[in-house]
Amino acid sequence: MQQPVRHPLPLDRLPVGALGRVIEIRGGRGLIRTLLGLGLRLGSEIRVEQHRGRGLVVSAGSTRIALGGGIVEKLLVMPLDAGPDAPTAATMTAVDLPSEELPAGESSEPGVSP
Repeated sequence: MQQPVRHPLPLDRLPVGALGRVIEIRGGRGLIRTLLGLGLRLGSEIRVEQHRGRGLVVSAGSTRIALGGGIVEKLLVMPLDAGPDAPTAATMTAVDLPSEELPAGESSEPGVSP
């Protein structure tokens, strides 16, 4: 039996209860600083607690964080659990797969300033 192929996807695509690891932040230094202030960074494990319109409530450890729709679209996560609603390659479209690069001068590492 083959394991389903997993690809990174925007955080808003995870169902309630799913776990994911933040692997990319598609935003500038301001967004990265905001997320660092909330305790989210590359490598953070998060769980989707609630969908609220376009936004989400997520938990990272014992902290619950409400994120707006604009932010959750810019956070790419790798699903960590294989629950019944976990997305797989068969349920995703080409739009879900990352293809953009960071703008020149931007670092993907939190807290790194040019």
